[in-house]
Amino acid sequence: MNLKTRLNIALGACAVSAVLLAGLYMRGQLRERALAEVQREAELHMEAATALRSYTADHVRPLLNTDPTHFQVAAVPSFAATTAMHELHRRYPGVSYREVALNPTNPANQATGIHAEMVEALRSSGVDTIQRQTFENGQEMLYVAKPLRVNDAACLTCHGEPAAAPTAMRALYSDQHGFGWRMGETVGAQVVSLPMTVPLERAQQSLWQFLIGACAVVLTVFLTLNAMLRRVLLNPIASHHGELHRQAREDELTRAINRRGFLEAAEAALARARANGEQLSLAMLDVDRFKQINDQHGHAAGDAVLRELVRRVQSRVRGSDLLGRLGGDEFALLLPDASLDHARQLCAALHATLQREPYPHGETVGISLGVAQWQGGSEALSCLLARADQALYDAKRSGRGRCVG
Repeated sequence: MNLKTRLNIALGACAVSAVLLAGLYMRGQLRERALAEVQREAELHMEAATALRSYTADHVRPLLNTDPTHFQVAAVPSFAATTAMHELHRRYPGVSYREVALNPTNPANQATGIHAEMVEALRSSGVDTIQRQTFENGQEMLYVAKPLRVNDAACLTCHGEPAAAPTAMRALYSDQHGFGWRMGETVGAQVVSLPMTVPLERAQQSLWQFLIGACAVVLTVFLTLNAMLRRVLLNPIASHHGELHRQAREDELTRAINRRGFLEAAEAALARARANGEQLSLAMLDVDRFKQINDQHGHAAGDAVLRELVRRVQSRVRGSDLLGRLGGDEFALLLPDASLDHARQLCAALHATLQREPYPHGETVGISLGVAQWQGGSEALSCLLARADQALYDAKRSGRGRCVG
């Protein structure tokens, strides 16, 4: 995996992590906002009910309770608030207001289930408000409850001792329930329940809009950073790396592949030939009496001879052939997919080209070549090199300036 791919993966992972973390944070914020919205709405309903209770107690009850022999239900604050809020909530589906008690006068107001649990929580904690979130019929509901405490002695007229209660009330509700209340006691609760479906759906829509926008921004930043890093960092690094790789494999003097690079490439070519059942040949060549050139004309002339030698070889061989400098004036020419006969013909023509024209120091140069063909099977590169080197030795021993193989 190259540096560019690794950097892209790292940037992509950072981008995805950033979007996920931002999404989780925004999800929490939007849910809190939705909950706060429902709480404000519940508070409004609660305040409306409380206002109705106060109005009934202060203005309606004195007008209706003029006949002690007749019990006016409309004069009861809880009845007035519950009835009015029920009418209001016809326009707010799912919203409800109830006043419940553990020992109510009207059995219809008996606290059960979550209502009873909230009343008990208010009685034990002494707080002014509690809330609960539940799932009912596939939707999330918010319950908000405030305590109903006996803070007015007038309440005990109807809820103290049964004998003190109005006869008409006992006749309507009996004297079995709603009595025995005490001053300061929390006897029940005002409970508003609201569905959270709509605010949560709005929060979900806002979350998706945020995520889409965040993804667009992150993608833009990612592509911009990617382009900038590629231009400022990756391309220079790749260029520098390529130059270092070239320098590590290239002979500085002649620009042919150096010994290490040649041996690595030859091993790879040998593996392909073995896998594909192909032929492969190799030629060894060097300059005859190269030391005399250096001694007579100087090392600069010798270097020029080697550079010209490489130029002439590379101008005549195939694109798949590979020339490497093994050291000094010794070179190796790898000939993939070439039989021994083909290699001999190529090297004979090459030999004539290398010796025909003068070199930079003004004289022709003798070149000796040794050719060998890979025998296939498990023969190693070292064996092939040794046989080609032996053929080169035979060329020199038989008079130099010739091709043997």
